[in-house]
Amino acid sequence: MTDIRLALLSDLHLDVRRRRLERAGLEPEAALAAIDDLGRRTADAARDAGADLVILAGDIANGTGGIDWAGRNFGDLPVLYIPGNHEFYGHDRAPLIREMRRAATAAGNLRVLDGDAIDIDARDRRVRILGGTAWTDYRLYGDEAAATAMDLAGQVLYDHQRIREGDRPFSPEDARGLHLDFRAWLAQELAASDPSATVVVTHHGPAAASVAERFEGSPLSPAFVSDMTDLMQAHEPALWLHGHTHHDVDYRVGRTRVVARQWGYPEEGLSEGFALLTI
Repeated sequence: MTDIRLALLSDLHLDVRRRRLERAGLEPEAALAAIDDLGRRTADAARDAGADLVILAGDIANGTGGIDWAGRNFGDLPVLYIPGNHEFYGHDRAPLIREMRRAATAAGNLRVLDGDAIDIDARDRRVRILGGTAWTDYRLYGDEAAATAMDLAGQVLYDHQRIREGDRPFSPEDARGLHLDFRAWLAQELAASDPSATVVVTHHGPAAASVAERFEGSPLSPAFVSDMTDLMQAHEPALWLHGHTHHDVDYRVGRTRVVARQWGYPEEGLSEGFALLTI
């Protein structure tokens, strides 16, 4: 039996990259062509590396833009897409998820995971992938700090200005409720899964070690990362992959390997490419 190979990347922020190209003087059509060329080169590199599956762990582009981009440029390479927070900017959250699922179905090679499980069969092996945005419970630094984090997030994060929840702004309480629902679902799925063949993919980070050193102790870090190490310790999934923090990590919590491979904004100077992982 041969290991399945996964190509992980997240936080490409293609909208930002395209706008930067246009501000640098490219016509909109030329900027889009450059972004598509980036997609084709990424897909070709993943194929050359022997990837059986590409995992896009959120913040690829607003709305369905990331799905459309992957559908145009990744050919028949299978892609799993986890919605990030930026996908929802300018949109009503729940209807957009439905629209993303329809766009992925139309593309043919994509599947959106948001509180979903999928079995991947390749190389005579089956791997179960559990995925969703995850959002946050704000409790990274404990209950007392959570109230401060929620209040601060509500004031300063664009999530709560640019995302709609029906006829009102998406609130920190909404994020917390979605996290708790996802967490309960994930615990149930993990309890019924073979840990050695299970991968969890979230957009938000799952442990304090995912916080970049420069943001350790920040009152806003709990808006980006939750402490989900109890699930890792109890159920020991082989891999937990995430995005959102614009900070690459590769560490272990018990038997679970936690990995993030993020492009971030162009001015942050992070590298392009992907993490090639085996399971």
